[in-house]
Amino acid sequence: MKVVEIRNELKKYNMEEKDKIIIELYKRIPKRVKEEYDIDGYLKNIKVNENTKKEKEVKLTFDELASEVNYFLECAWNELYSEPNRIISKSERSKWRFKAKKYYKELSNIDINSEYYDESNKLLIELFKVLSRGTNYLLFSNWETFRAVQISQEDFFDLIMKRVLVNFNKENLETIVKLLEVDKDPYGSLYKVIYNVFLNNLTSNNQLEMALEIIKKEVDDLNIQVIELSKKGKEYDLKEKCNYFVLTILDIYIRLEDVNKGIEYFDKYYKAYNNEMKTYDLLEELEDNEAYQEWISVYETHKEIQNRESMQVKYKLFKRQLGVK
Repeated sequence: MKVVEIRNELKKYNMEEKDKIIIELYKRIPKRVKEEYDIDGYLKNIKVNENTKKEKEVKLTFDELASEVNYFLECAWNELYSEPNRIISKSERSKWRFKAKKYYKELSNIDINSEYYDESNKLLIELFKVLSRGTNYLLFSNWETFRAVQISQEDFFDLIMKRVLVNFNKENLETIVKLLEVDKDPYGSLYKVIYNVFLNNLTSNNQLEMALEIIKKEVDDLNIQVIELSKKGKEYDLKEKCNYFVLTILDIYIRLEDVNKGIEYFDKYYKAYNNEMKTYDLLEELEDNEAYQEWISVYETHKEIQNRESMQVKYKLFKRQLGVK
């Protein structure tokens, strides 16, 4: 029901009946929701809550906002919003998402002509990092951090990329590429979506070529780390990051119309459990990018994938589409 409808329904009851309704509704509210919205605090003193709302409406200066955001970030990284402590009260811990949502809104509304534009972007990046980490490590009272602040991880990343790359240069693009390494939200879209957001924001060959140079260096650095961690059996996550960068490089080469060079790079750096899985992943990426001629060439030179019925069907379909016998 809408609020107006609720008001009309409540007019039917006397005060005693309304008390019973409130008590029954309270009983039905899950404990997690009571804590998150501080229902007990609201019931104990509605006037304090109304005054608090008025206080929140006071416009902060940028310095005050930045100080508040930095304190929030420091507390979050130190797990003060997820673990019992004397610094952040239990009721405050449950309100973290309202703060994060407020910071996102206020920082993203700072105009490009503002003297605080660059600083607001830095704070947005740090907020993005902590929310991303919170999807894989309990930094807040729940794991679904982006859903809690009502923005998807890829949309948040898209906003940051558009704001930062208003001034497009190598340093700013390096900042964005580093953000591709954050923890990916397992409760959100497919893992690769954020990489597609990255590519779709690069609008010229010069931008793609600059991205190619930066990401190749990241792959080289990650490979060094993989070698070091493989001795301890802890290299899996790094391999996954490396592979997504390799796929992104392949996609860039496809957009630059140099597909074979992208395949050559993929063959050299992509890490898979076996050759069949590696070939399958390559074919899947070529198909996603509608590089059907190259798909056919790869299929014909890799016998290990030809026994898959689904691949045989696609092979015939793509040949027919290209008019190849």
